[in-house]
Amino acid sequence: MTATTATRGPRLRLGALLLIAVGNIVIFLRSWTSSDDDGEELYDYHSASTRRLAHLPPPGREVIRAMRARGEGDARVSSEPYKRALELSYARAPMKLNRNDRHSVRVLNRRERKKLKLATEDFWLRWGVNVRGGDHDNHGNSAEAEDLNGLDDVGVRELLQDKEYEPMKVCGRATDVGKAEDLALQQRYGQCPEINPARPILILSGQDAFGRTGNNLVELIHAVQYARDHDIQLGIGVHSWAMDVIQSMWLSATSNDWGSELESALCVKIFYDKTELHAWEVRNNTIYIESRDLFHYDGGIKRPLREYMAGQEYFIRALFRHYNHGECVDHKGSPVRDMCSGIDALFGAKRKHAIYTVIHVRSLEGAPGRHLMNRLARYSGCDPIAALHMEPEYIKSILRPLGMMAYPIVVITDGQDPSVLERLLDDEEIGHVVRVVPPDASWYGGDMTAAIMGNVFIGNPASSYSSFIAKARVALGFRHNYLFRARDMNGEWRTVCGDICLFDQTVVGFMA
Repeated sequence: MTATTATRGPRLRLGALLLIAVGNIVIFLRSWTSSDDDGEELYDYHSASTRRLAHLPPPGREVIRAMRARGEGDARVSSEPYKRALELSYARAPMKLNRNDRHSVRVLNRRERKKLKLATEDFWLRWGVNVRGGDHDNHGNSAEAEDLNGLDDVGVRELLQDKEYEPMKVCGRATDVGKAEDLALQQRYGQCPEINPARPILILSGQDAFGRTGNNLVELIHAVQYARDHDIQLGIGVHSWAMDVIQSMWLSATSNDWGSELESALCVKIFYDKTELHAWEVRNNTIYIESRDLFHYDGGIKRPLREYMAGQEYFIRALFRHYNHGECVDHKGSPVRDMCSGIDALFGAKRKHAIYTVIHVRSLEGAPGRHLMNRLARYSGCDPIAALHMEPEYIKSILRPLGMMAYPIVVITDGQDPSVLERLLDDEEIGHVVRVVPPDASWYGGDMTAAIMGNVFIGNPASSYSSFIAKARVALGFRHNYLFRARDMNGEWRTVCGDICLFDQTVVGFMA
């Protein structure tokens, strides 16, 4: 027997022992990562398979614990708080894109999940306990007080004592924006620095807007984000596509000083003619970006999601503080339409307290639309066709648990697939409450406002118009946005990606 043969046996035994040890460690780590006494059996809706996730991700577990502490227990697993727990749990925690393969999805490990939770802790809290709720303002909820402890400037504390503060209202309907949060965002983003020709400025000019209204709104938001990301100023040409988009819905000319009012509201510089650009051009400080490139801008992904969302929320609120009433003109002297036309036509004097749902039907055009929907289904876990067809059973699966079956269901649509509306009207259970905005009152701004201010919104995640409506609802404090839905193993429809996904570029791409 050679020396090599003599040592082979011990080496093999040692190798086997090492393999067993490694296997035990892996099993232990897996159980340690996923075990929790408060877990519930769920399915990973983000993958095509029905692979079970043993337990809710940490944010969901915290909400379940809070429910049980309040005595709500397991008897209410089908209740709205439980659904919100599912919604926020699957909003972010279960999946992550592999940067080397944009088409692959993998489950977060414990370290990544903890890191992600810490990075978005304020938002997990906000979705879980409704920090932004209006009742908290009236009753001095402790969550509001905790928010104040994180503010750097005591100026917000002083503003909170201001009895003249008025909560936002749109078309006579109250928003649900928390007072402390609203003032904190105004403090952070509403302090406009003086425009300085010595600093670079991004100029939005020309009439070549990319796509429809929804895309144009994305481009506008991305322009604001680009300026913020690069610490530069933002300028808007008075005859540009951006000015047309803004003034068609917001900040129309209510006085001779309308330009200054718009500049102050949005922290921008308006350029009325090219001669005003001379001070920047001589310093080579002007930047021009095509609207198509603004739509595809993805720089905001480098910022924390919390910050990215907050910036957009502030900008959307700034717009809706100055929505058009239809009594003014734009920069060309042309009359503007009333943003409240849809709500007024549907509910008239009862608009303040009307309870209703809005469905946005968007068919999308051909293969590109189907490709976009399939991409969203891959990254969000949503059904690839449900939001396109808006079948009555799909709608009722949302409205029945909310007790909204007997209230008006308003359908806004691009009109390309009339069969959707026909099916809803023909349904025995909800057909009698289906409504459409009268043609003389229906236009993109009025329809949008009706959807934003509704009690429930059901939209198409592949539509930039639906996406903006849902974002605006988040900015104004409204829940009950249903865009990302899929069936579970029992055939029940579930939300598989929460409101946070609307702002997440790894899920919705350039629409974020």
